Formats: sequence, C-alpha cells, structure tokens
Amino acid sequence: MCRSDFDFVRTLARGQFGIVDIVRSKHNKGVYAMKTLNKQALLSQREQAAFLEERDVLVLGKDSPWIPDLYASFQDKENLYIVMEFVAGGDLFSMLDRCENAVVDEEAARFYAAELVLALEDLHTIGYIHRDCKPQNTLLDASGHVKLADFGSCARIDAGGVHEAKTSVPVGTCDYIAPETLRARETGGSGTVSPSSDWWSLGAVLYEMLYGDPPFYSDSVPETYAKIMACERHLAFDDSVTVSDAAKDLMRKLLVPQEMRLGLAEIKTHPFFATVDWRTIRSQEAPFVPRISSPDDTSNFSVGDEAEDDFGMATARASSSRLGHGREYAGEQLPFIGFTYLPSALV
Repeated sequence: MCRSDFDFVRTLARGQFGIVDIVRSKHNKGVYAMKTLNKQALLSQREQAAFLEERDVLVLGKDSPWIPDLYASFQDKENLYIVMEFVAGGDLFSMLDRCENAVVDEEAARFYAAELVLALEDLHTIGYIHRDCKPQNTLLDASGHVKLADFGSCARIDAGGVHEAKTSVPVGTCDYIAPETLRARETGGSGTVSPSSDWWSLGAVLYEMLYGDPPFYSDSVPETYAKIMACERHLAFDDSVTVSDAAKDLMRKLLVPQEMRLGLAEIKTHPFFATVDWRTIRSQEAPFVPRISSPDDTSNFSVGDEAEDDFGMATARASSSRLGHGREYAGEQLPFIGFTYLPSALV
C-alpha cells in the first residue's frame, strides 16, 4: 500500500508533526482520514512524538466504540501514514464554536463529559494515558456520539498503573495539562503521571463547555502554567453563569493536585452523573445530531481554506537526501520498523 492508492479530498488539520487529510481509496471508493507524519520531524522530537503508541492504541482499541477504526498504517522513506475512520460529525471544539457564547447547557455538557469518561476508561483499560484530551480531540460521529481521537501524545502505563515521564517538554496542550505533567519539567525532565492526568483534562473540558473558556486560560502560556501549578488558588466560577453545585463540586475535585483528584469509580458515582445510565448512553439520542451531506463532508469541522494538491504535503515532506536514496533500512528507518499494519481490504 502507498499514498498513491488514495485520492486527496481535503486537508482537515495540521499539527506539529504532520497533517490529517480526507482521502478516497482508489480501490474501494471509501472515504477515510489519513494522518501523515513526517519521519524527520518525529525523530527530532522523540520526547513528544508517540507514533508507535498511536498506532498501537488504534490496534488494541479496535473493539471500543469510543475509538476510531484503524484500516491500515504504512510508510515510505519520508513519512508514516495512518488510515482511519473519518468521523464526519466534527469535533467538540467546532460544535462549541457554533454555540452562543461557546457554551452548551448542563444536560449536554453532562452527556459529552460522561461519554468522555467511558472513552478514557477504555483507553486506560488497554494500558494507555491520552495526555492531550481536549475539545479538538473529542470527535462526534454521525449520531452525535463521542469518539476520542489523536493518540499521538499517548503514554504506555506500567504494571503499577503509572508512566515515568522523562521529558523536559510538557506533553499536551497548555490549557488542559495537569500540574503533575508540568512538574516533570521542574524536576529535570522526570516525573510520574497516571490515568489521573486525563481526569484533570476531563475537568478542564467540562469547565470549558459550561463557561466558554478553559479554567486557567490566560493570554500567555507561562501565566497559564503558573495558574495550573497553583490551581487551588486560581480555580474560580463566574457567578453570572448558572451552573449547578454538583457540576462545580465535580470540577473542584478534578482540577486539584493529583493526590486529591477523584478516580474513575468516584467520578462515575458523583452526583453530577446521577442521571446517567452508563450502560446505555451510547444508544441514547445525542444533544446535537450533525448534518452530513456526503461521506466526505467536512462542514462540521472548523477548517480553514488551506487544502493543497498532492495531499497538502508542503508541511509534511522531508528531503530525500537527508534519508538517503535507496536506503530503506538505514539507521534513520530503524525506529519505524513494525509500524506497518495492513489488516483490511483497501488494496
């Protein structure tokens, strides 16, 4: 399988290591999301780039309704490619962007938060922490239900249920990063994170759905980090916004230092979720059902007019001379051995 087996439809997103394009298979005419990751960019930032973890999560999570389906992963000398289910309902960020004051009512917030709990539970069950849970990575399917996305920051947890972070750079997005993740930078690039870090992010997403901004938002990243590190002092609730005491209590118990934070069982039994039927929520009608006009409809995403020919590869190409012509298994390629996964009939 190779990139030329697909026709480019549109660029959906651009990230630090590559891009996500909507593509159509030349063989079965199916529409997919193809993530293209530049190998040189990945190798230059190994501390942050979890490309094997991303592929492994998609493989191990194949039975989870909360994780997009993986159809194939392959590579060439310059890039890695992940071909996934295209979840056409948009994402939570785009949905909030279309709402008045960028907020939803508490019933809707409860629904999305509950589905995120179940998605993160499945991810933790297969042995991974997400580390970048946020509205942009919370996709909505054709029925309006959640699919967790972008596992490029995932970390494998050990038998003790933790991950020893060895990085001088915080992994994740600044408004949703847990304080223990930031603390790794202050301790010489080492520290322990656990699934609890994702529950912090859940609290931040819930807050944003109800108040319109992340809880520690600031105009500068350093100030946001400072507020997160002193979260107990800086967490505040706008009295002009009507939010229940139960919702505030849950957020107070998630947006706290790790040792004080609620765990999965406590979250699911919290009064805020008292009306949630955890077993049947995915079969219930979602608060928002997206309009999808065609299999390749991207109108539910906040996408700029930046699509290019040739898969929009201007930001994802690497110089062939740096990798070496005809050196498929040169030293630069060794970290990518085992990435290829071809279980489906796309060819």
